[in-house]
Amino acid sequence: MIRRPPRSTPLYSSAASDVYKRQPWRSANAWPVSGGETHELFFGAGPTGTSTSVNDGSLGTARPEYGSDPYTVDLSTTTGPANRFANLYGGEGRTRPLAEGWQFGYPDLAVNDAKGLTYTGEPLDEALELVGHPVVRVWIESDQRVDVFAYLEAVGPDGFSRYLSEGCLRSSHRAVAEAPYAFLGMPWHPGGGGDLEGISEERGELAFDLQPVGTLVAAGDRLRVTLTGADRASHAPPGLDPAPEIRVLFGGDYPSGIELPVLRGGS
Repeated sequence: MIRRPPRSTPLYSSAASDVYKRQPWRSANAWPVSGGETHELFFGAGPTGTSTSVNDGSLGTARPEYGSDPYTVDLSTTTGPANRFANLYGGEGRTRPLAEGWQFGYPDLAVNDAKGLTYTGEPLDEALELVGHPVVRVWIESDQRVDVFAYLEAVGPDGFSRYLSEGCLRSSHRAVAEAPYAFLGMPWHPGGGGDLEGISEERGELAFDLQPVGTLVAAGDRLRVTLTGADRASHAPPGLDPAPEIRVLFGGDYPSGIELPVLRGGS
């Protein structure tokens, strides 16, 4: 049974909410929007003192020295019953009336972060507007196929970890090829039987895009990337027993990290 967050749990940190109240909706005539830049952030060693996760790793603009974080997949990790998948097929996040304190949205993800690997940056000096498709590149070692989930989050000064975007990829589907259609320059995976790759006793890079974002991260907030091997509220696990073990590599010849679509801020 999935533990539901208290009804009093806010959807956003107070600092972020104040920023959103001052920002009107905006529109664009093309996608990707013009004027944006790609900012690359790299995973690194911790601790940062910002998370009770398995590793409490760092996220920064400089490529760090080589390191690695071992992780035994926690199959209880979940983003809750009111995530975007549940909303699409009529989950409790949509069907319960707002008067009961439920609505489409995510709880404080810090609880889920504690069960995975986190990479957290320094507080932002200025507000950061993200518009586009983030791309995660993560090097892993594993003795069996694994699912890798990546969550992009904004962590407020109060520790509230707010959902921004997510993506996932099974390690055996990591092969990349030229897309047969316009794919916005993102990694494209054929996913056919002849394209499957094992990782057993090898090092492999998983490169995949996250859901597109259009959001403002408040000054003082931190960016965080959380990696897990499951999301029990919305994805069936690959049926491995015992839970798989992986090692995330970073720095040196293995530049694991995230590419962010920045429209303004963050300079």
